[in-house]
Amino acid sequence: IRASHIKPWKDANDKERLDPYNGLPLIASLDALFDAGLISFKSSGEMITSSSLSESEKEIFGLHELFLTMQPHEKTISYLAYHRENVFKE
Repeated sequence: IRASHIKPWKDANDKERLDPYNGLPLIASLDALFDAGLISFKSSGEMITSSSLSESEKEIFGLHELFLTMQPHEKTISYLAYHRENVFKE
């Protein structure tokens, strides 16, 4: 499990970098996809995938109907919105 920054380190200020709400515990493969903008999460915690991923790639990574294990906190939701708008590659 990796602690993945939602708002990337390079885009975040010092306060955001240390904010525990600017993080998600993800396995290494999901962390890499998240950092690359190939997956993101809705405010509900539902995973969304980039259209640049083929169906076979989604299958390989098991990216069908995945959700975060807990409903995101209100503060986390704002970071997720940033990720969807600035990092995620629809």
